[in-house]
Amino acid sequence: MSILKRKMKNSEKQFQSSNINVIDFEEKEVEPVLLKFAPNQKDIIAPDGFKITESYIKVGDKYAVNLIVTGFPDRGSIGWLHDLYSIGEADVAISITPFSPKDAQEELNKIRLRLRTKINMDIEVGDDRSREIYERALADIDALKQRIADDIDSLYTITVTATIYDTDLDNLKKTVSHLKDLLGGKNIDIRHLLKRQDEIYLSTLPLSINKVKDLKRPADLGGLVSLFPFYQGELVHPSGFPIGINMGTGTIAMLDTFHPSFNNYNIFICGEAGGGKSFTLKTLTKRSSIFEDVVTVNIDFKGESVELAERTNSLNITFSPSANIIINPLELEYDEIDNQLDVLTKISEVVSLISYMIANASSEDKPRALSSIEIALINEAVTDIYLNDFGFRNNDINSLYTDEINDGNSEDIIHIGYARKKMPTITDVYNKLKSMGEKGNKKAEDLAFILKLYTKGNTFGFFDGQTNVDIKNYKFINFDISKLEEKRVRPLAQYVVFTFIWEKFIKKNRKQKKRVNIDEAHLMLYNEESARFIDKMVRLARAYNTSIVNVSQDFEIFEEKMHSILDNSSIKIFLRHSANRIQSLKKTFGLSDGVGNFLITNKKGEAIFMLNNTEIYPIYIDPTPEELELFNTDPNKTF
Repeated sequence: MSILKRKMKNSEKQFQSSNINVIDFEEKEVEPVLLKFAPNQKDIIAPDGFKITESYIKVGDKYAVNLIVTGFPDRGSIGWLHDLYSIGEADVAISITPFSPKDAQEELNKIRLRLRTKINMDIEVGDDRSREIYERALADIDALKQRIADDIDSLYTITVTATIYDTDLDNLKKTVSHLKDLLGGKNIDIRHLLKRQDEIYLSTLPLSINKVKDLKRPADLGGLVSLFPFYQGELVHPSGFPIGINMGTGTIAMLDTFHPSFNNYNIFICGEAGGGKSFTLKTLTKRSSIFEDVVTVNIDFKGESVELAERTNSLNITFSPSANIIINPLELEYDEIDNQLDVLTKISEVVSLISYMIANASSEDKPRALSSIEIALINEAVTDIYLNDFGFRNNDINSLYTDEINDGNSEDIIHIGYARKKMPTITDVYNKLKSMGEKGNKKAEDLAFILKLYTKGNTFGFFDGQTNVDIKNYKFINFDISKLEEKRVRPLAQYVVFTFIWEKFIKKNRKQKKRVNIDEAHLMLYNEESARFIDKMVRLARAYNTSIVNVSQDFEIFEEKMHSILDNSSIKIFLRHSANRIQSLKKTFGLSDGVGNFLITNKKGEAIFMLNNTEIYPIYIDPTPEELELFNTDPNKTF
């Protein structure tokens, strides 16, 4: 036997004869034993050692000064604690305790009683210097009590503590002094409590304990939301224009609406009535015109932008039965991107338009359904007009032109080269159907009889004729359709204006940045033709260097009828919403609770900008005095 084997055997005998008990653990039995001796949360965050003094704590190799916020601003907005969050190496803790609705009412009654007692005592001694402040506080309490009763607000107690670290004690003292100055300038009192440094330090650690409850203060939901730094950095596009103020940092927010990171350049703006949607739209329009050289077409349902157009030397086009303005919806344009003339698609669009006109000519609530034979007759008439009467040829741009130019003063033809042909009109379609009727086609005769309503000189004839509007050389063009009858004429005007914008604006000059504003866009979705046209523009706008802006207070209808508009809007701007709609808003757009709470407590001008469905920025849209006076539709002139 080898020496090695003898040694191993002897060792084995010694081990067996010893008093050591060998336990054969199963794997599942080992785990709880090991966990029993594993470090817990307190062990992990505990320093190697620390020293407590009256004014600071030494934690490992760092000094720590512990502070507590004791004075809050009367009207805190998002980001008011940014100076604390960004001071350097600092931990901040917010302790929150919610009240039940019943306890909240009782607590507010106590506060109200104390304020009323204070007012009465001041009056007795002849000192009413603070009465106005107390009265305003009482009004705020009464308003909060009502909101809690209506289940749209809550009451909390909050404590804000902070620990600031530095390896150099002198530098730390300078940092604390600087922080006090910064916050003091905003009416925020942050105190460095001597002899309570350990209590504040423990309250700031992630232990879920509050050792300074005696310094808590009440806050409503808005006050609570304003404490949190839920923003993601700053909205600062180097190539952008100033749209407002980053509420988290106080810096200028720079937005490039044509930023290359966007999948498209479309914008969706939503908020409750009176929340500042139109003001935001006008601010966006004016500033992007100046800084981004964007040309904008605006569809105006209420006539709110007429004054803006007139006072900025822009073009305003108001449609009314007495107006001399004509936009020809049958006008044909070629596509500058592929340099093609799509005559067949235009024929299809005109057939839909004429069918819509005839179906909605009646004063009845429900449009008349056209038969397949009637639609076929309209298609036959329109096709004959475009291909034969006017000689347009599909994919042949030259067929748009003629070498015969009429001087407009005589029947003589002057041959001086190519010129644009006159375009088909509604009268041409009427005459074609009438001619078909005269040849014995009774249905064509009936169609012509109805379509006559839309020819020049008749009830709805303001879109019959050659276009006499030139939108070139204007940075802002406003189409005012507010004076048109809502049931039949306005939907028709929407369709005609969209057709004109598509052919004469969007498809022209791809290098030019363009924008189409659609205020009260939800109204368009009730009309099938208009809804389809908006969807088409939104999907194809980027190819033409165009941004479509849809503005609405009714985001639910987009979710229901045209979700593609939301999907194809890279920029979304949310203004204030009512509490009863906030859950639906959060679900539709994937917003967090913090953003949702912000949107029911924010003031006018405070908005959430969502970019690419991921980036969230709270922005205050800060108007200049000139903008405030020019854009505001509020008779009380407040924003």
